[in-house]
Amino acid sequence: MAIDINDAIVSITKIKGEDYICLTDMAKSKGGDSRAADVIKNWIRTRTTIEFLGTRETMYNPNFKVVEFDHFKMEAGLPTFVLSPKQWAEKTGAIGIISKSGRYGGTYAHRDIAFEFGAAISPTFKLYLIKEYQRFKEILLPLVVCTKTVCVHGLSGSTEGASVRATHGRDFMSYLNSLHFRNPK
Repeated sequence: MAIDINDAIVSITKIKGEDYICLTDMAKSKGGDSRAADVIKNWIRTRTTIEFLGTRETMYNPNFKVVEFDHFKMEAGLPTFVLSPKQWAEKTGAIGIISKSGRYGGTYAHRDIAFEFGAAISPTFKLYLIKEYQRFKEILLPLVVCTKTVCVHGLSGSTEGASVRATHGRDFMSYLNSLHFRNPK
């Protein structure tokens, strides 16, 4: 699934029932494909970002390694301090940011973190991100109904397990994941 934020297509994926938004797609809108990783690394290395990430992990992750977090917090902001999202997740046990490699890879973050990252792109980008995400959820929620049968725009099937099928031969969740929600402008 993806949303359109000022002509930037930003992917959204589900991880353990939570929406994770692609920071890489967001960063591409600021610096292009070649600079996306640098934009993310520059954002994650700041003291305010480290404090935000650590506070969020402390609230939602019982396995968060606070000692490692304290180490990063002391180093944050120094000119020699370098940190990638993958290093952050591996060393602290963080669950709010996930880096995937490969063709459909990128850095994905829980929506709370992605909204915060949106401010690093620009305040305007952050506001559009929040607005489009909310619109996306308003459109998507009626499609995913917790009943025995789903019938939406020619799609039908049982919602038990993975047995939901679309009339086009794809399962219902694959259909939903293929949707791109465009800003009507």
